[in-house]
Amino acid sequence: MSATPPLSQAPPVKAMPPMGEPPARSAPSALTMRRWRDARRAVAIGSIVLLSPLALSIFDRGTVLGVPSVVLFVFAVWLAGIAITRLLAKTIDER
Repeated sequence: MSATPPLSQAPPVKAMPPMGEPPARSAPSALTMRRWRDARRAVAIGSIVLLSPLALSIFDRGTVLGVPSVVLFVFAVWLAGIAITRLLAKTIDER
């Protein structure tokens, strides 16, 4: 006997999307959107905390290649905040 089922019992084949078109995606769930919103808030709050006078006072000592370390710290936090926000925005747009 044959190991393959007859054509009448075979599962239906899904239609392929036309070439060049991305596959359809379902809308993100409310939980997923809440997580992205929480991540954006964490970036904002983290930036505020890292740019507070208490955190800045930790890096207010010495220089690196003639540049005060507090200035390097501020620009590093600023750049990291922008980069993380960009990644979050790009990920949300893809969903």
